[in-house]
Amino acid sequence: MKELNLLIAFSVSVLVLFGLAGTAAAAPACSQATSFKVLSVQWGNASTLISAGPGMNDTPLYITLEAYGGSCELQGLSGKLELSGGISGLNGNDTPTDTIASVQPYQIFNMVYNLNIRSNLTAGPNVYFSYPLVLSWYYPNNTVSTNQTYNINVPLKGSAALQYSLKTVSIPSGESYSEVLEVRNNGTGTLTNINTKITASGVSILSQPGKIPSLAPGESANVTFVLYSAHSPQSSAVGFQIESNYLSPYGYNSTSSYTLYGILTPITTADIFLSASTENLYAGETQAVNMIVENGEPVPIYNVSVTLSPQSPISILQC
Repeated sequence: MKELNLLIAFSVSVLVLFGLAGTAAAAPACSQATSFKVLSVQWGNASTLISAGPGMNDTPLYITLEAYGGSCELQGLSGKLELSGGISGLNGNDTPTDTIASVQPYQIFNMVYNLNIRSNLTAGPNVYFSYPLVLSWYYPNNTVSTNQTYNINVPLKGSAALQYSLKTVSIPSGESYSEVLEVRNNGTGTLTNINTKITASGVSILSQPGKIPSLAPGESANVTFVLYSAHSPQSSAVGFQIESNYLSPYGYNSTSSYTLYGILTPITTADIFLSASTENLYAGETQAVNMIVENGEPVPIYNVSVTLSPQSPISILQC
């Protein structure tokens, strides 16, 4: 009888221990009250922002979101963008999708879509396209997906593209010269606060171009800069390195760089003054008269020749 009581007591103890262990292993269910905040929608990626405009293809759209509310990990999160109105995914796909393996509660994450923008769309500072973004995911140990839809506003303010040209390609050497630079906006958006700086090897830039307040698409403006180069006995090429800083249509600080070439030309005409050592000539006599040649230019001139054509009754015997 004693042995039976011990056996019953041991069995009860084992059951109690196993029951306690099973209770400790059961984790409470996580809260599934998940929602999202759309933090930003912009063209480009994390390191480079793009001024997107009509006619641009394979352009990344970068959407930043935050998961908030709830305590569950989100698994197999996908974001389907439902496009229309001239913006599409690659190969004409109107429902491009990006996926993320898992997202933690309150995690900030990005979804990227490479898109084509039709060339006949109109861009502007206040142009936006509104599209549904359908998010779908699974909670842990759940085979039924959860879906939520958010509207995102995609801006289309226009692209940025500056083009430069010199009004005069042939530049006289040996003197200060005012050159005109034409700056043209070949993009589809308006650029503002355009500051241009010019450098050149072998040429001194005495004054830089002025600031251009704004350039609308297709608009151009002329700015003047002053340069000086030493006299060149023969024509030679000179490269002008042009760099413009400006605000893009999206308000980004942007830079445009380009190199233009001009031709430094030698002086082909010069101010030369002739004078004689005497103004008195005597009839019937041979006289030696010295001719004085004076260079009126601020730089040396070369290979100067003088031809005298006397008028009757004067004759030149030797020159």
